[in-house]
Amino acid sequence: MREYLQRIRHVMRWGEFHRNRWEKELLWAQRYHDTIRDMPELSDLALSPGGVAAGYSLLYILVRVLRHSGADSVLEIGLGQSSVLIDRWQKAHLPLARHVILEGDQGWISEFQRMIPLQAEIRYFRPAPGKVRMTDLTSPSVLEENQKSSYDVYLVDGPRGRQHYSRYDICLMAQQWASDKEFVVILDDYDRWGERQTGAELIRICQKNGINVTHRVINGLSDQLVIFTSKFNICQTF
Repeated sequence: MREYLQRIRHVMRWGEFHRNRWEKELLWAQRYHDTIRDMPELSDLALSPGGVAAGYSLLYILVRVLRHSGADSVLEIGLGQSSVLIDRWQKAHLPLARHVILEGDQGWISEFQRMIPLQAEIRYFRPAPGKVRMTDLTSPSVLEENQKSSYDVYLVDGPRGRQHYSRYDICLMAQQWASDKEFVVILDDYDRWGERQTGAELIRICQKNGINVTHRVINGLSDQLVIFTSKFNICQTF
């Protein structure tokens, strides 16, 4: 009987946890739609948030950053719903802006481009494999092509998560950032342990490089870690 009651309590706690998550996501959905109400370039955009795609909390963060920061260059790791939003925004407001998407699944790139043609530059890349800590790893396709470039916004929503130090490629890039670099990094799925490890490492690298960053966590159906410098203090208002 005691074991049975413990199981019942566990199920109830699990249900309460996920109910709270969904309630937060509904609030973010309302905020997102309120924010784009006067933005015709986005208000008629057909998106399908949730599941393995970007959630409403991530889309809201992205819209606020694009609209209020003046960011004209975006590096996105992971091709999906957020790519469509960024593409539509830039076409309407910053037609000469740069949008580079790194995607680790060649089949998905082909299928996505067939369904939704984008003006963004989409590159196939080999995600960082295996153990990922500092000098234990090099990922040439990322290091060589993107450490030389500078972006305002880094959106990390791919590749598929790993158990430890998930989506670590952003840390490899950050090792080359100068102390005066201005940027915002949005790391999705921060509720997972692998992404939490990567987020902590990214903050440590920024501090080591003398970059004064602020960070905060946004809670929705999934969590996002937002790391930003003073140019992107709009992130304080989410």
